Amino acid sequence: MRKEIEIQGCVEIPKSLSLDEFYDKFIAFIEAITGHLAVE
Repeated sequence: MRKEIEIQGCVEIPKSLSLDEFYDKFIAFIEAITGHLAVE
């Protein structure tokens, strides 16, 4: 069984990092830890 949570916050990134690059890295991070957090 899974739950959904809402997270509100702010992330500071370097000016050299594009928004697309940030999203790619952020989604990869979430996907990497999801396997460790998922409980079935």
